[in-house]
Amino acid sequence: MKGLQGLIIAAALGIVAAVCNWLYVNRQAAGYERETFVGVKAAAQVNAGDTFEESDLEPVSVPRQYLGDLDKRAVRWADRSTAIGQKATRSYFNDEVLLAQDLTTPAQRNLSEVLGENEAARWVPADPATFVPRHFNPGDLVSFVVPVAGGTSPASRNGTGAPLPALTETIGPFEILALGDRKGQTELLRARGASAGQENKIAIRVKVKGNALDDPAAERLFQLLHQNGYKGVEVMLYSAQMTNDQ
Repeated sequence: MKGLQGLIIAAALGIVAAVCNWLYVNRQAAGYERETFVGVKAAAQVNAGDTFEESDLEPVSVPRQYLGDLDKRAVRWADRSTAIGQKATRSYFNDEVLLAQDLTTPAQRNLSEVLGENEAARWVPADPATFVPRHFNPGDLVSFVVPVAGGTSPASRNGTGAPLPALTETIGPFEILALGDRKGQTELLRARGASAGQENKIAIRVKVKGNALDDPAAERLFQLLHQNGYKGVEVMLYSAQMTNDQ
């Protein structure tokens, strides 16, 4: 009987020890909060000049306490889209973390270099109350919703005798060249730890003939902007399929 009691006590102590060990390990593991970055698979064999494909990349998790300056230099997994489609600036021979400095983009060229003959850049102010810059990128097609100064709806007065709201015109589409200082994707700037300013000032591509606009839509847009004192206007973003079809 004493032998049986001893076995029961030993088993109970074993269970308690196992539970305590599990709690200790779980507590230790919980202390290692991790950050996840973009890694380049060794099997991908990415060489300088190759284009990064999504299949070339993998998530690499690093405990925060061992990050050092990696969080300032490496591309986070959430921002992996900044690498896909870009050309590698060097070769990757083993499993390596992708650094922001390894990413380049032709969108950082001067605006004058991306304009064709008989083209110019003009700037349109976006309404900061409705415009969210991170959803827009150079190359997107947009239209602008501009108030018609002094305009009213066909029924100029409602039942109370008060004027109805002014009419608006939607003018476009136009191609975005830059948003303030930003001439590339916002994710790429964030991956590099940089930021842009005045992103609600949108540079668009317009056609010109000499010093004059040669684009009826652009002429109408800037006419209305002038009438409204160049106040910020609403921006309408078109589908990427429309952008690719232009």
